[in-house]
Amino acid sequence: MLVWPERWPEFYREINNNSIRFIQADTHYGRKCLLYRNSRRNSSDLRHFPSEEIIPKISLLHGLASGDILHTDHFHPRSPFRQFPSRRITTTISPQSLRESRVSSSSWIVCLYPRTTDDMLGLCRWPLPRALLVTLSALAITLIFLTFYSPVSSVAGWTPGALKALDRSPACQSNSPKPNLIISAIDGAGMLEHIFKFMASLDAALGNEMLVAQRERKCFPAEVDVKILTPPAFAQNLPDSFKALLRRHKNLEFLGTLPVEISNNIVFSRFIGWSRLVDEMESSYDKVLAADLDIVFQRNPFLMPMDANVELLVFAEWRGFKIGQCSFHQRWFDGCMKTSQGPYITEAQYTSYTALDRICAGSTYGTAHAMAVYLDLMAAELGRSNYECNDQALHIHLFYSGKMQEALTARSAGKVKLVPNEEALLGTVGTTPFVRYNEWGEMINDLGQVQVAVHQFKHHRRLEDLAQRKYGWQSELASTFPPTPVLALDKTFTEMEPSAQARFLMVGVDNETCRSDNSLCSCRWDDCQFQLY
Repeated sequence: MLVWPERWPEFYREINNNSIRFIQADTHYGRKCLLYRNSRRNSSDLRHFPSEEIIPKISLLHGLASGDILHTDHFHPRSPFRQFPSRRITTTISPQSLRESRVSSSSWIVCLYPRTTDDMLGLCRWPLPRALLVTLSALAITLIFLTFYSPVSSVAGWTPGALKALDRSPACQSNSPKPNLIISAIDGAGMLEHIFKFMASLDAALGNEMLVAQRERKCFPAEVDVKILTPPAFAQNLPDSFKALLRRHKNLEFLGTLPVEISNNIVFSRFIGWSRLVDEMESSYDKVLAADLDIVFQRNPFLMPMDANVELLVFAEWRGFKIGQCSFHQRWFDGCMKTSQGPYITEAQYTSYTALDRICAGSTYGTAHAMAVYLDLMAAELGRSNYECNDQALHIHLFYSGKMQEALTARSAGKVKLVPNEEALLGTVGTTPFVRYNEWGEMINDLGQVQVAVHQFKHHRRLEDLAQRKYGWQSELASTFPPTPVLALDKTFTEMEPSAQARFLMVGVDNETCRSDNSLCSCRWDDCQFQLY
């Protein structure tokens, strides 16, 4: 029997005077089901009816037994039920239907299938006025969402599963009130494959951190933006492959602000461009990482801790190879000592550095303010050297001479710290003769810690292979993958075996179609045709 609210008067004309009493409530497929019992019978034989014992899709009333009574006092005063006197049920239910519904002959069940919220509220007798109850309910639901918000695509009702999903979501905002920033630079399209690995590994590292945060109900990490400086003309006419990167990575941006008018050498011009960028955006970011693009990320780089009062980290290279032993550094410092305007670095200063660790200028990390101070200093000092002193030699000189710390102190920034290579979480491995990695293929430092990023991995054959397999492309960006072959009847087979079941061929493919590793397709058999087996 289908009894919607508009049919309640018709239904009550079937009921005689008398009463039954409410026993218990249960839920069935998200609906509230009320179990009633004839009040004249002994309540000791009442039993709980689990929701799975209630047949699905019953409407308002199911399981009526002759002699059962409904008392209107169990409903809200404004409910249509209250418009009629209590009446005895005269409808006869057969024993067969009772057995099928698994409801005892002395009980019946009301399942509320309201069409609207008002219908639902009008069915039940509430202990509080309706307006107050609705207000409190709405407030409670709002508080639950604000406390346990989770991006659930759809929720059919307040089921235990839905509540569990909400409970698993972090109930806090990010610890960092601002996003973080990675800056780099290119002078053309030559670094495309490095950018691919750079961004793919960063996505994997950030995504893994978010999954861990969700499982452990911790705060989500701050957002990370990546801004790569390019010559203006390049940014205005990006190749299709670079446009493909932008479509893939929404946090990536190519800025045509590399000051090529000052220097065509990207080693110098990038620091000037970075200085201008970070000065402009310092207040928008929490921390900044200036990095070369031959880096793969294994963790969120902004998880690197800094000691109290430290705001800038610079990273040493392998400790077994000092400045004075490296022919590249000797040549770089020689250029600083022989600029056209006179020595920028004296020979005595260089001599004092020769026994010290090399410091990589390709990765520097710190607070946005400290990075602004550092980049301003680098840009200014490169200009003072007439852009003839190599950036790494200058970077090393500014640290060991104390000028870097002086600039930070003058602008109320914290300390700068040199991180030894053996304990660095951002490892530079270009000249490191022996590098370890764990069973997950993650590079580790000498202390056994997984590094957040690995710089110059390309100089190790096995590390390059690991990075390629984990983060490398399957084909050059903007490549066209082959079309789906057309399925056609194999006429030759049909002519040879007219009584046999038809066979089909993949038209336009052969044993050369997927032979190349970058073909973007795969064949089960060599000729890409189905073979009986």
